[in-house]
Amino acid sequence: MYILNQGEFLGHISRRFDTHQGLTLIETVYHTYVYQGSHFHQNTHLTLFLQGGTFEKRKHLSDDVRPGNLRFYYSGEIHQNLNTRFPSKNINLDISADFFSKQQLDEADIDRALVKNPHARAILLKMYKEALLPDRFSNDSILMLFHQLIDPTTSFQRKKKPAWVIQLNELLQDCWSEPTSLAELSRILKVNPITISKHFPRYFGCTLSEYIRRVKVSRALQRIRQPAVSLTALAYECGFADQSHFTRILKEQTGFLPKQLQKL
Repeated sequence: MYILNQGEFLGHISRRFDTHQGLTLIETVYHTYVYQGSHFHQNTHLTLFLQGGTFEKRKHLSDDVRPGNLRFYYSGEIHQNLNTRFPSKNINLDISADFFSKQQLDEADIDRALVKNPHARAILLKMYKEALLPDRFSNDSILMLFHQLIDPTTSFQRKKKPAWVIQLNELLQDCWSEPTSLAELSRILKVNPITISKHFPRYFGCTLSEYIRRVKVSRALQRIRQPAVSLTALAYECGFADQSHFTRILKEQTGFLPKQLQKL
């Protein structure tokens, strides 16, 4: 069994930014054959695939990982990466055990957040942008962005959360591309629209329109590196008014322009 120590990855590490607070952003690239046997990482980490991809095998999951996919790995979780497509590029967030202790978190908090949080990819890209252009505030900014990543988990996991909150989240995830009004959501959920309007920011951390924009950006990030996809077509496909609108929202949420993301 091959064991990867803190901050180690199978590919070539082209960039590394350590916040010295337990979070390390690591860019890895793959141009040649890498080890295809079973391995695990000592540290918890999550990976955003930017380019190329691989076929990944885990104990209870096997799938073809492509650009735009975001994956979470528990500390010590055994997996294999087969038939890596060259060139490949990933952004990895390495999380130390000490960080979990200091922040009073566990791995399951992050695992749930990646499922619940529609803008997880955008947040990781913002962290990456901070690492590319570091200043004296970058360490703290990345920590703040990390808490934005897990905040929806805190909201959704409250013991006394209303049932309509979970139902609404599922509804918005499934119907993100369809025109939706507060009145229509109220009718479907059988909840007073005033109740939804009043409590939505508490449970989702933003307004309804902002949440929908985040979902659209998340969808776009999964498609933006695919060949023969024009930015204009992608903008309309993901529900933006036009390419200009798409560009503005993407820059606002990720720190990158669409063409910059295509070249990462």
